Amino acid sequence: MQRPARNAFTLVEVLIVIAIIGMLIAILLPAIQAARESARRRSCANNLAQLALAVAHYESVHATLPPGTIDAKGPITSRAVGYHMSWMAQILPYVEQPNAFRHLDFSVGAYAPKNLAVRQMVLHVLECPSSSAGFAPSGVGESHYAGCHHDVEAPIDADNHGVFHLNSFVGFDDILDGRAQTIFFGEKTFSLSNFQRTTGGDLGWLSGTRAMLRNTGTPINATSRPGGPLANMVSVGLIDLGPPPPDTGQQPPDPQDAPPVDRPVWGGPAGMRDPFNEFDRSEYQPSNVPAGVRPALVVGGFGSNHPLGAQFAFGDGSVRLLAEAIDAAVYRRMGNRADGELLDDR
Repeated sequence: MQRPARNAFTLVEVLIVIAIIGMLIAILLPAIQAARESARRRSCANNLAQLALAVAHYESVHATLPPGTIDAKGPITSRAVGYHMSWMAQILPYVEQPNAFRHLDFSVGAYAPKNLAVRQMVLHVLECPSSSAGFAPSGVGESHYAGCHHDVEAPIDADNHGVFHLNSFVGFDDILDGRAQTIFFGEKTFSLSNFQRTTGGDLGWLSGTRAMLRNTGTPINATSRPGGPLANMVSVGLIDLGPPPPDTGQQPPDPQDAPPVDRPVWGGPAGMRDPFNEFDRSEYQPSNVPAGVRPALVVGGFGSNHPLGAQFAFGDGSVRLLAEAIDAAVYRRMGNRADGELLDDR
């Protein structure tokens, strides 16, 4: 008697099918992730293009680009002390935020209690989809983009070579190297490392400090890399920030004695130490910054969470992805608005 045929898969056949499906998934997943990253990168490029268009509109109205930061004197320290209104505060009406602009009180500084509500706003035009969105480490609205203040690592001051710096008054006619070859904006990343906290961490998009200004003197993605080139340049003395303030032997003033307007505004979680408070006597010196260097004057460079590089908006409105491996000299020249050096247009 013949045995009836069984309509079923054997164990070996099932295992082979599972193995084939697993191989197909392994092949397709990188392609799917690459497609998602490509979409995020396009969205990020669109944000940068909007910022470039906004400052172009500002320049057409005021005959100058917005100042990178505003203060009575420099250099600018990345501490929540001072006027420090950023370039972003000036262009709010040109990025469809006229209501936020009206709520800003320009008679007081970026850290004044009157401006805290605006400072805590999250602006989508400042968010890169490849980075975590929301609040900066200080509890205020963050920005994943910064203006270019200089072509070397140096404090933010009035004599910087970039387009946006302290009390800058730069028009398109002052960009002698050509807008297509001059960086206006670039991406930046966050880090809660010891070095980043004591160099100012991030004070949010309203603050005209290293939170909204960076330079091309630091390699791309070096600033947020633990033990990376920026830390190495500081440790071997390639970054000279001048002598520290003289030691008078006096204790910092008590917070209760400071004028209310000038006191730092801490918008972070309750019970968490404010790393930016000028009256905080527990501030520590980062391990990779030698004694005598004022870490709050270190600005740092651009970087992103995109693979292999970061995106930049140039003065002509174009947005390009610059690789980490870009020639350092070429990259520095892109941060100088009028150095007169030749630069291949490619």
